[in-house]
Amino acid sequence: MVENQYLDHVVDLLSSKEIYIKLNAIQLVANLAEHPKGREKFLQPDVLAKIKALRDDKTFVEFIEVVDQTLSVINMIP
Repeated sequence: MVENQYLDHVVDLLSSKEIYIKLNAIQLVANLAEHPKGREKFLQPDVLAKIKALRDDKTFVEFIEVVDQTLSVINMIP
């Protein structure tokens, strides 16, 4: 699963119009970010921007804590 082509698909799901797809995608990002290849991918500025944009998404306001936890996992230094 931790291959760039699949990680790109996960990142694309963060822009979905469906709230529960975004929720599942952000949770998947948190799980995949524990792997070095996943962390490397999610630390890219364009990907971080998509994740941080979820904090400003009015339809996603109830899941801001999940976004913050995901960012903590991505920025964790092993």
